[in-house]
Amino acid sequence: QTNVEVKPGEVGWITREAAMEEVNGTYEMHFEDKFYGHHIWYVPFTAKGPKADAPSTKTQHTRKMTK
Repeated sequence: QTNVEVKPGEVGWITREAAMEEVNGTYEMHFEDKFYGHHIWYVPFTAKGPKADAPSTKTQHTRKMTK
């Protein structure tokens, strides 16, 4: 649970952000027929996503209301 105090003439909101992680690796792709002279290709990749079972960060924000 979290709270944010919003005064008259302001707007307020709460953001929630997941802890992220990045992994790097190599795809190994096998082709039945040669592709540009090779049957096996190795392609580097990077994947980024939410960290499993990690707590999220909650942040409270306020600002003056606009017209």
